[in-house]
Amino acid sequence: MENVKEVHRVMKIIVATHGELSQGLIHAAKMLIGVLQDVASIQLQAGENIDHFQERFAQLIGETDEHQQCLIFCDILGGTPFNIASKLSYQNQHIVVFHGVNLPIFLEAIMQREGKNVNALAEELATNAANSLGIGMF
Repeated sequence: MENVKEVHRVMKIIVATHGELSQGLIHAAKMLIGVLQDVASIQLQAGENIDHFQERFAQLIGETDEHQQCLIFCDILGGTPFNIASKLSYQNQHIVVFHGVNLPIFLEAIMQREGKNVNALAEELATNAANSLGIGMF
């Protein structure tokens, strides 16, 4: 009998934002922690047709294995990237959409995703989000 190894897939992270914010977050994360596995971005460009953006987003989601967990970060609750991500997530129980992304939360997700359930990670991130903001006092 052949020994079959189960393939472990890392949780995919997609950053979906208005403009170039998503690429900036990924660039900053690479500077701080190095190579990023299964991390992608998609941007809604100024003047872009919403249907075209939705098609591009659906194609990006389609590149994810149907059983691979996926956490989608969006910039603004109720914005077009969030609305389309939410619509696409209804079609796949392994996708969770998180709004209000910032660099500390993004980094935490990348570093804490291994072996976690996407829903549990999203809840943990939401709980910790307040700690990523504050007033600097010297």
